[in-house]
Amino acid sequence: MLTKQEIRALPLKELLQEVLKSEHELLREKFAVKGGHSKASHMLRDLRKYIARLQTLIREKQSAPGG
Repeated sequence: MLTKQEIRALPLKELLQEVLKSEHELLREKFAVKGGHSKASHMLRDLRKYIARLQTLIREKQSAPGG
């Protein structure tokens, strides 16, 4: 996961790619936790927050003039 400063510096196209990558990772973690292969259930919450942060920045960049 990238830091807030690193996320803000990314162009829109890379933000979209990062969302897709993070959603895939979230899905993998969900299956790992449900299957009993992982005890890192806290990662699910962290990934959901990270994806929400990315989506918020995407909306900001899309609605910004010249963005």
